[in-house]
Amino acid sequence: MQIAGTEQGPYESLAEAVARVIGITSRELREQLSAGIDPIHKYFTDQGVFEEIERRKAAGTWPAAAKETNCEARA
Repeated sequence: MQIAGTEQGPYESLAEAVARVIGITSRELREQLSAGIDPIHKYFTDQGVFEEIERRKAAGTWPAAAKETNCEARA
């Protein structure tokens, strides 16, 4: 939530705060989780975040583009 520049409200559950940050209702959050959908991953996909990262990696402007990550090293 810090990345989004917001904080959990004093009378708000963590789930409610996450739902608010990603722009869905608490009910939608519960439905996505029940269906096995990662709501944060879905939000990043819907917003084009992952596409932008891949575009920057391909252009060589992403900081980790030249380095092999731990995940890639284990594969």
